Amino acid sequence: MASHSILPWILAQAEQAAAEAPADDSSVALRLLAAAGVIVGSFLVGGLVARALRMPDFGFKIGVVVFAIVAGVVINIAGWPPKLGIDLSGGVVLVYEVDRAASKPSWMPTVIANLNDTLNEESTERVVARPGASGEIVIVTPDDFDPDEVDRAVGTLRQSHDLTFHTAAEPRTEDGKTTFTYAVDEQFKAIEMDKLIAAVSRRINPGGVKELTIRQYGSEQIEVIVPEVEKREVEQIKKRISTSGLLEFRIAANRNDDADIIRAGENAHCTAHRGIR
Repeated sequence: MASHSILPWILAQAEQAAAEAPADDSSVALRLLAAAGVIVGSFLVGGLVARALRMPDFGFKIGVVVFAIVAGVVINIAGWPPKLGIDLSGGVVLVYEVDRAASKPSWMPTVIANLNDTLNEESTERVVARPGASGEIVIVTPDDFDPDEVDRAVGTLRQSHDLTFHTAAEPRTEDGKTTFTYAVDEQFKAIEMDKLIAAVSRRINPGGVKELTIRQYGSEQIEVIVPEVEKREVEQIKKRISTSGLLEFRIAANRNDDADIIRAGENAHCTAHRGIR
């Protein structure tokens, strides 16, 4: 395809883009005109060079080569100085790993409470579930209590918690009581790193205006790249990442809608204050 055959199309596209640009944004219009000039000029030069070399069929190919060279030079000049990476511009790279021991909830009180509630629903005599000395779960039942009920209760916990129960000792009967002992192995779920990265991003860069890079680094690690940052800001970022969020509850009453409640509260406070005196 000859270079002169695509010039009208290029010019039409440039004119359309310039017309669609906002009237008050002169910089965008100038960039579009400069881009159109580079494209048109490159193919014109390619056509002239092809005719000078008596190879008119190569005008488009030469134009592509000229365009690549000219466009590269213009981009480098317009974007100078180039943006330096973290190694050249200076900055901090922070790598964090998920602490399983600190992030897991305390499951033992919940498990014990669920066992006591489940096992004592229909029993006439109280069944006691308690934690053992070595982290196991001990269940003490009357000797006539159905062992299958204990297995069913433990199986329910196995489905609702990330725990694996297995018998640590054979059931023993003593003084009319039967004791069941279960050892517990905790199974961790895979961490959803995408949600973790999004949460960290919202915490340290809520407005999205900082040039921070937060990405996964390993199976359970995240990397935070902070370019051109002061030491004080680095400490603030570290504190925000490692500190848990704080949830506060406040009374959202107002004197327009809740005047009676506020008045009653103030009267109660005054009465209590007089009683203390």
